[in-house]
Amino acid sequence: MSIFYKISIDHVNAKYISGWCFHRFRRNSTVVLQCFKNNQLIAKTKANKHREDLKEVAIHPSGNCGFEFIINQDTDSDPDHHVSIRVKGSESNLVQLSLIDKSESGQKRLYHTLINSIKKRHTPTRTVVFMHIPKTAGTTFNTQAQSLFPKGSTITHIELKPSSRYRTFVDQYNYISGHLHFGDLKKHFYSENVDFYTIIREPYAQLHSHLKWLIQTAGCSD
Repeated sequence: MSIFYKISIDHVNAKYISGWCFHRFRRNSTVVLQCFKNNQLIAKTKANKHREDLKEVAIHPSGNCGFEFIINQDTDSDPDHHVSIRVKGSESNLVQLSLIDKSESGQKRLYHTLINSIKKRHTPTRTVVFMHIPKTAGTTFNTQAQSLFPKGSTITHIELKPSSRYRTFVDQYNYISGHLHFGDLKKHFYSENVDFYTIIREPYAQLHSHLKWLIQTAGCSD
């Protein structure tokens, strides 16, 4: 993963990959993506499809950063079901994906369970607080969860805000998310009108993903 690009994967199967991607510091420029299998180019696309959901929650200024890969090669007969996505002209992977399981993974099922739970349980008098654990699809969860609430009623990455303001957030926002320990979130936000959520991942897979990100970040180039 490169620190210069933000990418999220929405759907994956043996023939199709979709999501969104943009340059962190040149958000209105179009990113050209390539999909590789065994270091061979099997598909390419531009991340310029309109995503109104990303525009509404201010993830991207125009929302024109969605992408789709249509994979025409027969991957079912290949024992190696892994592919990687890169920015055109780069040798570093933005993300690696497995196409072997066409059904939803446990992590993805949990993600949709939480989204559905928010839809069912949320009322205007309740607040959702999400503990964003790194490398657990939290950014994608934030994007989808924010789409369930009115514009301006959500806030993410509260760890970047002064903690002295936290207690006012419950009155200001319906959805609050941050990279904070549960003890800190409970200290500032616990009440009978607050629902806490998080996503967890198999520990070794999460550690591997995090270490890989650190290694690639340390050696990345634009």
